[in-house]
Amino acid sequence: MDNSKKMIDEVKAIISKITRIDKSMIMENSSLREDLWIDSLQAIQIVVSIEEEFNIKISEVEIFNVDTVMEVVELVEEYKGGKNDV
Repeated sequence: MDNSKKMIDEVKAIISKITRIDKSMIMENSSLREDLWIDSLQAIQIVVSIEEEFNIKISEVEIFNVDTVMEVVELVEEYKGGKNDV
């Protein structure tokens, strides 16, 4: 499995754990708010879990600027690339 696919799966697993939505129902183009009904508290929980999983620090403001699961993955990839490593 390539790194991008692995990261997508890991982000989906985190979202699934917090939202209790089956991972198979979470698509890359799923809207966090409209499709998955993620509220602000869950968004913060997702950020914290992602930060712990990938050893990065994400601005909470940035998570509210993304709309889809894939945009979350792209944000993680951006931070993993050195934007703000812990």
